[in-house]
Amino acid sequence: MHTINKEYKKLPGRGFRRGSFLSLSGIRAALWLGQDHLLCIYNKGYEEEYRRFYFRDIQAIITHQNNRRLVWNIIFGVFALSFAFWGLPLLMVSAIFLGFILINWLRGPTCSCYVQTAVSREILPSLNRLKHVNHAITRLTRVIEQVQGHLSPEETLHHLGQNALKSAAGDFQKTAGGIQKRKSEGETGKSKSPNLYKGGIHAAMFCALIISGILTSIDFAHKSVPITAFQMIWSSGLSILLIIALVKQQGSGLTQWTRCLTWTTLGFLCAVSFIMYIIVIFLTFHSKTTIYTTWDYMRMLSSVSPYDNSFLMVIYVVSISYCLMAGIAGLAFMSSDNSK
Repeated sequence: MHTINKEYKKLPGRGFRRGSFLSLSGIRAALWLGQDHLLCIYNKGYEEEYRRFYFRDIQAIITHQNNRRLVWNIIFGVFALSFAFWGLPLLMVSAIFLGFILINWLRGPTCSCYVQTAVSREILPSLNRLKHVNHAITRLTRVIEQVQGHLSPEETLHHLGQNALKSAAGDFQKTAGGIQKRKSEGETGKSKSPNLYKGGIHAAMFCALIISGILTSIDFAHKSVPITAFQMIWSSGLSILLIIALVKQQGSGLTQWTRCLTWTTLGFLCAVSFIMYIIVIFLTFHSKTTIYTTWDYMRMLSSVSPYDNSFLMVIYVVSISYCLMAGIAGLAFMSSDNSK
């Protein structure tokens, strides 16, 4: 490592190789700046893999902002509200997820960064925040221009266009028909890729939403601890399905109505969770018995009847109505999408 530090300078940022984050041992990625090349190191425990990109071969550094930060904040937020809804015993866990939201937000917008050469385009996993990309590009631009010389924007576009035409001609035996074929295939791939996801998670989520409305109706008619506990567990499962659906619908071919209904459902669940959390706090301070465990909260909630509280009655009616109507409407939208 002492020798590496002499020959290389580490660029900011850290990340995981694509597809390895959810594995048991993620492959960590780091970017180092050498004398004549860019070194990407993939580390998995005692194993390391190296990818070198020489400055003379780099044609472009491509960056585009994504919504990964928003998606993770939504996931953390849903978990924070879910744990907070279970009462004081799990408030510490809820506070931890709120801390994750704050840290994720302070780290800045997320992005995807690629290095383009004449033969390939490779993602740079460690450059996943805009502030890191801006810093890295500033340093890379200086050293790449020392090797390749300075090009104006017009010259850069001209060289990229020539390389793209040469690559297409080589792949299709340098015929105009082959280039046209490759272009049409690329357009076809772009039109089909959003439709790879058929909406199975959304359909399951809308079905779970209807069942949630039925469970809320049963809880409304007959208050008991087992029903209240099962309804809360079901709501947690519904929240997980909703999170997965929000992630899946990014870049998919689902209609705008389905997307909007999914986001509206998230807002509805967050609002209901917040209101119920306020009610739990109010009942806790006015309870005549001491609350120690989550089961005590279950008994306290099941002892409050909506027939005795008009505000609680409104919440039950609105929740039942939304769950049933939104679930049925979502399945109707999904059926319409699949029939097209």
